[in-house]
Amino acid sequence: MQQAQLTLLDQKSGDSPEATENGWRLNAERAWVVTGPPDAVDAAQVALPGSCTSRVGPALLLEFGNAVGHFDVPGLGRLEVTTGKWSETDFDTMLEDIVRVSASLPFTAGEAGSLPYDRSLARREDVLYHAFVYLRHALTGRARTAHPLLPALRSVLSDPHRRLVRRQRRVPLALAGHVEPSSALRAVTGHLDRAPAGHASPLATLLNGRLPREIDETITHPTFDVPENRFVKSFLDLAVGIVEDVRARAARKGSKRFARRIGAQCDELERRLRPILSHGMWSDVGPMRRFPSESTVLQRRRGYRDVLHHFVRLRLSTRLPLSREQARELLEIKNIATLYESWCYVQVVEAVRNVVGDSPTEAALIDATEWQSHLPHGAVVTWANGTAVHYNLSFSRSKSQPRQSYSIPLRPDVVLTVPFGASAGLHVLDAKFRLRKGAENLFDDERKQTGSTFKVADLHKMHTYRDALPTVRTSWVLYPGEAFRFFDESTGESTTAASLPTHCDGVGIIPLSPGEERTNLERALAGLCKPKGLQVPPRGN
Repeated sequence: MQQAQLTLLDQKSGDSPEATENGWRLNAERAWVVTGPPDAVDAAQVALPGSCTSRVGPALLLEFGNAVGHFDVPGLGRLEVTTGKWSETDFDTMLEDIVRVSASLPFTAGEAGSLPYDRSLARREDVLYHAFVYLRHALTGRARTAHPLLPALRSVLSDPHRRLVRRQRRVPLALAGHVEPSSALRAVTGHLDRAPAGHASPLATLLNGRLPREIDETITHPTFDVPENRFVKSFLDLAVGIVEDVRARAARKGSKRFARRIGAQCDELERRLRPILSHGMWSDVGPMRRFPSESTVLQRRRGYRDVLHHFVRLRLSTRLPLSREQARELLEIKNIATLYESWCYVQVVEAVRNVVGDSPTEAALIDATEWQSHLPHGAVVTWANGTAVHYNLSFSRSKSQPRQSYSIPLRPDVVLTVPFGASAGLHVLDAKFRLRKGAENLFDDERKQTGSTFKVADLHKMHTYRDALPTVRTSWVLYPGEAFRFFDESTGESTTAASLPTHCDGVGIIPLSPGEERTNLERALAGLCKPKGLQVPPRGN
């Protein structure tokens, strides 16, 4: 409930937001006004991303736009920000998809270097920001994944793998327990003392009244110092190193507000890891000398296999197709529109893979530095049959460039190259994250329960691509709605995904939302990529 000092109201209606157990649930599409004592308002502003706040006299105006997430704000409690029906869960679902698909692409070996096993990540040519984004994703518990990280670590601690160790120790003969035959032989052939008076044991009788003073006893005890536990310990050490390095670099390179927010996130991750790190078992576990790739325990046993899963995903998180600016934005505030564009790209790649029925043979090189990893403009994923998915492919007015626009320079989000078939040529797909009510709806079934629709202006942009780029056959809006439509250039008819014309030339809209089937996208791409009828020359030739 509302804490003392500050008041939070809808700017337009003056209503209070929905109360939660620890604070408030806010609709990101609305503007919210915070009022109260100046010092308390200042403290609230510092706790929130600068892009979401502005001062209006003594009041603080909150405008989250497309941001989602949780923000702990002094004087207000925890603010849970959602956009329409989209929440942090949808954000984490898209992030999980991006990691999964990107990790499976056949990037050139060594381009997105694997994370080291030690804590010197910040000094390596790896992507510290991306590793931190994935670690935050894995530890929050909100990700829709079959391999939750914290439960996996707890499972390791509750039933750790161990092995029995045998060693020998020298003890007085009277205290010996388990003695190996070889130890007994060494004892009776070595120095012997006279047996105590009255001692008539069979051994003393056999040795003519003499006995060894000490004997080597074999003892067996369990140890946790096994390769599998050394791996888990190394993973934890790596996670702590990532958090510490991000905290330090944010303090040196970012603004004070950015450093404060990243510091709070680091505190939260450390809080979640602390009970795991403080467990007494680790004192018996040494450093990892080599990766135990052959271990069936690591590959199959509950807990261990899940930690291995996250290690692989963390190591491959450098393949996220995000620029430095995008990665930093996802650290400071979870902008769902920013992530939606990248997510749509990998969804197209995966959909083409399913349609073609084969994995790509080559993926674009990643530009990797300490702080960023991204697919550069014009990067491409290709298949053996010549099908290709381009990322931010540029079309220029320059006559010397292979891809031309007769008017202004254009750079669509995704360009699909279809090498043969009735729809051979280029096809453009642009991600448009829109959350609008049905005022601009063209179809009765277009409205989505979340309130998200495509905008007519987005369809106008698709006509721009078709008009300015002579080699483009079709152009599509990807948006988080429900309706699919394709407008055929030759007939002017509106069709569904299941009834695309044999020769596709026109504009369309494809619904695409996280956590839902890609049926419409795959049907549309199948209509473009599958040979139908005779091959026709690409438009513009």
